[in-house]
Amino acid sequence: MKKDICGWKDESIRIRRSYRPMEKKSSILLVEDNPPSLELMKKHLEADGHQVFTAVHGRAAMAILNTTPVPLVVTDWLMPEMDGLDLCRHIRQAAFESYVYIIMVTSRTRKQDLVAVFEAGADDYIPKPVDPEELKARVQTGLRLIALERRYQETLGQMMQGRSRLEIVFDAIQEEIIVIDANGKVISVNGAFLRRTGLKRKTAIGYDYPAFLDTQLVPVVKRAFEEGQRQDYLLKLCSGDGADDERQVTAVPIQDDHRQTSIVVVVMKDVTEDRRHAKQIQSLNKRLIQTAVQLEVKNKKLETTLHQLEETQVQMLQAEKMASIGQLAAGVAHEINNPTGFVSS
Repeated sequence: MKKDICGWKDESIRIRRSYRPMEKKSSILLVEDNPPSLELMKKHLEADGHQVFTAVHGRAAMAILNTTPVPLVVTDWLMPEMDGLDLCRHIRQAAFESYVYIIMVTSRTRKQDLVAVFEAGADDYIPKPVDPEELKARVQTGLRLIALERRYQETLGQMMQGRSRLEIVFDAIQEEIIVIDANGKVISVNGAFLRRTGLKRKTAIGYDYPAFLDTQLVPVVKRAFEEGQRQDYLLKLCSGDGADDERQVTAVPIQDDHRQTSIVVVVMKDVTEDRRHAKQIQSLNKRLIQTAVQLEVKNKKLETTLHQLEETQVQMLQAEKMASIGQLAAGVAHEINNPTGFVSS
């Protein structure tokens, strides 16, 4: 049983080691005026699974490239009508959607000849006679580079989309934002800054930041670069109606991998209305406190008056009691005097 288990383990390991991801095949354009060489290279490339287009000179090759997207071209140097060097130059001057990788096939191996090949725009070369294995290896190298270039373009496109979305959010922020690099140049501004200043984005970007910031903020930005710490500042500006406009300014330094301040983000928020409201609230709070003090004084006076009224009420009750007793005594005396006077009479 152990042998069977070990056997399965060994077989699974062998299967995993022998597995290789399938390489994606591509289209290739062969440009060669020699039919035997053309058929030989086409045969080897088709055997490797590639789709192969053929042309006998540069003009025919350009006609194919203008109608069919082919990422890789294998071309001979010496050909009628348009040779390999002119083909390379035409390909580099053309505006194709994706990069075209060019492999030059030539029997010229002198240094100046190879320099001419690369100066014309070729990416690689194969000496004649063409070795099938070398051709396959060179093509695979070109296809890998093309795949990397496509991935780079896709990544770049995703980054551009992300940047566009970020710019939309950036421009939607109500605070004014200015991004300054270590050379003191403005590298980015948002819509709030452009709306207040009336500037165009192309006009603002690239200029020295003192041209767009108040002179009071220049030392604030310098401290942010030098100290590498956040700087806060309350900027007061005189408006046309004589009142002061106030802006809360925050300079935030952004450091690179070497912990050096590479850019400073300046955020300006208009706090004029907020501070006015804050002052009004403070004034109302003071009035409320004064009113509360006055009410407390009045409450104390009312308590004192109430206490005096209670004492007065007690005295009045006592006086009323004494008056009632006096009247009662007078009535009794009167009643006693009447029979007494009668008896005396």
